[in-house]
Amino acid sequence: MKTTVNKIVLVLTTLLLTACGIDYKIITKIFPDGSCERTMIARGDSSDVNSKLFVIDIDSSWSRDLKWDFDSSENKRIFILTVKKHFESVAEMNSEFHKSTRSADHPLTSQLLVKKFRWFYTRYEYNETYHQQFPFKYFPISDYLTPEEISIGIYGENDSAYFAGKDSVEIKRIKESFDSKTDTFFIDNIFEGFYRQLLTICDTAKNNLNSRYSLEEKKKELHGIFFKSCYNSTFFDENYNAGSVLNWFDSVFHTTDFSNILLKDSSAFNAFDDKVNSAFENLGGSDYVHYLSMPGKLMNTNASRFENNMPVWKVTSDSYYFSDYTMKATSRKTNTWAFVVTGIILLLSLISLLSRSRMQ
Repeated sequence: MKTTVNKIVLVLTTLLLTACGIDYKIITKIFPDGSCERTMIARGDSSDVNSKLFVIDIDSSWSRDLKWDFDSSENKRIFILTVKKHFESVAEMNSEFHKSTRSADHPLTSQLLVKKFRWFYTRYEYNETYHQQFPFKYFPISDYLTPEEISIGIYGENDSAYFAGKDSVEIKRIKESFDSKTDTFFIDNIFEGFYRQLLTICDTAKNNLNSRYSLEEKKKELHGIFFKSCYNSTFFDENYNAGSVLNWFDSVFHTTDFSNILLKDSSAFNAFDDKVNSAFENLGGSDYVHYLSMPGKLMNTNASRFENNMPVWKVTSDSYYFSDYTMKATSRKTNTWAFVVTGIILLLSLISLLSRSRMQ
């Protein structure tokens, strides 16, 4: 039996092999006054040039430049589309990326700039977040895996060094422990979504299903049934939905009360089914490489590399599938005028003291 995380890795791998693979270069420039400029460059196969390429729909407020090139390594014609826009603030840019017209085919991102004035200098703290792709967000992955397990087991960072010196038995034990914890993360989150919707339906329908079966008291038992249903049904196939779980509840409690919910209202679990279906959508195929220019001197960042003194992040699907992925940078810009003003004040104060001293 394949574990949940192995199935997800299989889905990701398949999508990576079959997706068109548009590459994105994104440059964000923060100016001293808090305004910003966003440049997004999409590079891909010529057949994809007319599709919705960016995380938002590009309207006439963006400048647009389309160029063509030839990729000799793959013997094909490619497009390079560059769009650019100036925003009065990062908050304005963030609003643009959260309009209702944003493309659902791309990850959801948010941007935040905190500007702190400190007289002699101004501090800038910029965060940009790719929000978690996995749609059930009740319990974080950090509740189940240690930071080391996340970096090694999910992102594959330094896994060869981590397993060095360990025999096959120990390696197998570690991997089985990781798989078990990750399975629990998925099952707990998906069950919580199902269970909450079940209670809401019972309350809305004003039926006595809750009181008859003591759903709140039996939550742990229902969780166990749900766990088994995930492993004994087409959980990762398109046929898996709330109906299959309700049927499992019926079989355990020897009733048809649970499946009858859908007979009375076929749309009762649409929200849950939509989340399950979206769990593996829009994965793979695109890399988002971010460049950031900040005012003044860069003080701190979680970027792994730099180019032309700019921090650079490479964001892929697995970066934000299990949890939010946030790019962080802090800079400090000296306020030259503050030193000048302070110097003038000190000079005037000194002159005033000397003048009073002479008058005495």
